[in-house]
Amino acid sequence: MSVGLLDVLNKKEVEAIILHELAHIKNRSSILKVSNLIFKFSPLSIIAKFNGDTNSEEKRTDEFAIKMQKTRRYIDSSKRKLDRFELF
Repeated sequence: MSVGLLDVLNKKEVEAIILHELAHIKNRSSILKVSNLIFKFSPLSIIAKFNGDTNSEEKRTDEFAIKMQKTRRYIDSSKRKLDRFELF
């Protein structure tokens, strides 16, 4: 979690991202496969980018956040906001 992330997202969006990342931990994802949303403002984002696409895993972890929050609104809005900060 970074200060930059907290500056960009509202409370419910941060919650959605944390739930998403907890699902990665629950599913025992490798550190390099953990969603680059958390690493968006970190040098580790470069490593995560070159590790390949994990679409099905990302969808599963998104679904966990959606299930826990009972809406997809916050995971979707957080991704839209963070996509604006895409550097690569």
